[in-house]
Amino acid sequence: MEQNQDQEYIEREHCLILEHRRSLKITGVTDVIAYDEHIIQINTTDKALEIRGDGLHMKQLALDKGIIEVEGCVNSLEYQEQKGQSQGESFWKRLLR
Repeated sequence: MEQNQDQEYIEREHCLILEHRRSLKITGVTDVIAYDEHIIQINTTDKALEIRGDGLHMKQLALDKGIIEVEGCVNSLEYQEQKGQSQGESFWKRLLR
C-alpha cells in the first residue's frame, strides 16, 4: 500500500520529459485549458504551460493521475502564470456544457 501512495505522489509532482521533440510526457497536470494541433495550454502544480508545435495530439490524458502524453513536433515549451480559474472555465468544462 505504501508503494502505491508513493507512486501516486510522484505522478502529481510536476515533471516534463521530451524525447527527440516528438514525444512529451508531463506529470503534475491539473487542467487542460486549450487544445488544438498547434497549441496545448495546461495548468500544472507549478505554473501554466504552453506547448507549441505541429501535428500535436494527446496520446494519453489522465487528469485524475495528473498525466498527459503528447505526440507531434514540439517547437516550444513556455511557462506562464496560471490560467483557467481567473480567466473563466477550463477547456473541458466549456466542451461538456
